[in-house]
Amino acid sequence: MILNKPLPAEDMKFIQEHVPVNKLRNMYGIVTGATGWFGQWICAALDYMHCEYTRMDTRDLQPFQCDWLIHLAPEDSTDLIALLNKTKVKHVLFMSSGSVYDEVPSANCIEKRANENLFLKSDLPVNIARGFSFIGAGICQKDLAPGKFIKACLNNRPMEVTNPYSIRTYMYMADMVIWTLNILLADKGNIYNMGADERITMWMFADKLSKRFDAPYNILDGEFRKDDPRPKYVPNLQFSHEDLGLRVYTDLDTAIDKTIEWERL
Repeated sequence: MILNKPLPAEDMKFIQEHVPVNKLRNMYGIVTGATGWFGQWICAALDYMHCEYTRMDTRDLQPFQCDWLIHLAPEDSTDLIALLNKTKVKHVLFMSSGSVYDEVPSANCIEKRANENLFLKSDLPVNIARGFSFIGAGICQKDLAPGKFIKACLNNRPMEVTNPYSIRTYMYMADMVIWTLNILLADKGNIYNMGADERITMWMFADKLSKRFDAPYNILDGEFRKDDPRPKYVPNLQFSHEDLGLRVYTDLDTAIDKTIEWERL
């Protein structure tokens, strides 16, 4: 369980104010991969908004009917697509990853590309969201640099920075839910990059936390690492902005502060 306590009520209220809640309430949905980090955030918001939906385990698929489906589970999508083709589903979202742009394909990249192709070749009313880097409640239970840094600070240990010059952008998880639900209900057949636009190196991120906690950090490798598979992991958000009017609602400093506040509870 990644989230061991309720998410901030102000985040749930903010999400509700920025998604087509009445449309969602008038439909029945399904979420796969609901026990993951994204799934728990999305389901918490759907619960807060009193939406009707089911959490589905794709390892034991049975025939179903739904109006919309958000597919977060990592398994091969072949069987799910076959069952979806027998429904009258109106909206499908496949959560892919920015890893599909990797020049040297990782296992995650290969899996996401394969599932994207399966959905795009189907006749389903599908949109694809390619998620990049995120921050928010629950990140300390993930094997991600920001979570490791925050966890170290909370436990009075020095942060260890292994890729100091790697560049990232971090979208707050409440923003992720807003984007996901809007992309789900958008006109079908599009691919949207999803992430933030404020660039930061891992060194700069550690320094931000150092100033908040008065905590030390160690640069374990001061050189630019040639073996870093993603030295620059930054989304191009132009189409997402122009087509759906989506924007980054939570700036990085606020996202960091809100994450720390939740982790301290």
